Amino acid sequence: MSEANGRFRIQVVSELTAVPAPTLRAWERRYGIPTPARTASAYRLYSDHDVAMVRRLRDLCANGMSIAEAARMVKASEDGAATLMGADGDPYEVAARRILDAIHAFDARSVEREVARAQYLGAATVVFERVFSPVMRRVGELWHRGELSIAQEHIATTAVGDTVRAMVRLTNPDNSTQVVLLACFAEEDHVLPVHGVALRLASWGISTVTLGVRTPPQAIADAVRQMNPTGVCLSLSTPMHGDNADALVDAYARACEGTPWFVGGLGAASIAERLAARGAIVIEGDLAAARPQIERALRERVAQRDREDALDDEDTAASL
Repeated sequence: MSEANGRFRIQVVSELTAVPAPTLRAWERRYGIPTPARTASAYRLYSDHDVAMVRRLRDLCANGMSIAEAARMVKASEDGAATLMGADGDPYEVAARRILDAIHAFDARSVEREVARAQYLGAATVVFERVFSPVMRRVGELWHRGELSIAQEHIATTAVGDTVRAMVRLTNPDNSTQVVLLACFAEEDHVLPVHGVALRLASWGISTVTLGVRTPPQAIADAVRQMNPTGVCLSLSTPMHGDNADALVDAYARACEGTPWFVGGLGAASIAERLAARGAIVIEGDLAAARPQIERALRERVAQRDREDALDDEDTAASL
């Protein structure tokens, strides 16, 4: 699929983005977006960042914006990222500081502008983990200490949340054979970590569907029956204890109906033993460290589903 250093030929980019190859060449020629490298034989080689830019242009045009206007918007964001890269110090720390300064100043437009600049600093997972997640964690700390108002917290949550959701849409693989449902525990209101998981899984080629905050077991059960996902991943930020926790874990285990399920977040450790006893894979610490275990479970589920489909086909053939 790629030749070197994670770069893709134009035919692959066309498949990944649903943008025809002639259109990609026209966008490059007329608007300078994207800017692929060239091999010694003059073949175009596109990076992951180029693919993200193409998807951004595609989505802006799909929402009614002219290609010229969309290209100007993407270039403006790129220029903003270049400003951050040229600043003194680590660009990710600079971006986080500028966002926090705008929040402190109660300047909603500046918050949106700085968040938009930051998203183009690098790969989506890196920007999330180095900028957006630390910023929102700091916002939460300041709000709890009374140093930020609810209004300021909402400004930050809206700007960062909208941008991260757009990043998830841009990076979510279109044709993956593996699809994971993402949701928060029934009483969990913090959805940003779920979006971070979606970005990380996308970088592994795994597609996701996000159900959001406060997702009860019955909603998981309905989604599993109707969508037949490869896996289910639940987020829990707040520790849980007592009989209610046991009952909820049991209900989620039944809802997954044999589909591999994973639970992560700061609160997962509080019920780790119960989760493991009911078949869940508990993700403690960095999600990347759990990648082999996650991918193995998903592969096994895909193989199981293929076997079930083959048996169904045999039964159908025998009945004809």
